[in-house]
Amino acid sequence: MEICFLGTGAPYPDPLRGSSAILVDIGSARILLDCGRACVQQMARLIGSHEADTLAFVSKAKWLEPEELYYLGFHFVEKERAEKKFGGEMLRLVVKRSPRSKLAKDAKSKLRGEGLE
Repeated sequence: MEICFLGTGAPYPDPLRGSSAILVDIGSARILLDCGRACVQQMARLIGSHEADTLAFVSKAKWLEPEELYYLGFHFVEKERAEKKFGGEMLRLVVKRSPRSKLAKDAKSKLRGEGLE
């Protein structure tokens, strides 16, 4: 088992420190604990400064479940520019990884609604 502290800051957003978040890797699964809104804000900063790298990394992360990709996609597709593009790619990834699921159907509907299909 491996425990990785992704952030050790306060429970409110701080530009210098990440909010608390812990990744527990037990070999067969990874569990993200104690992460909140500030984690998504940090992801937005990554997308803004390293869009291609962030997209490539998340796309290759086989341990991310379709539900997690859908959450990221749904959140970011409603934003603008790079974040919207990233959100669209996450929703497309849901469709690719889980094509016959209800989640894929919802992802396609969201892509259509945002004019990205």
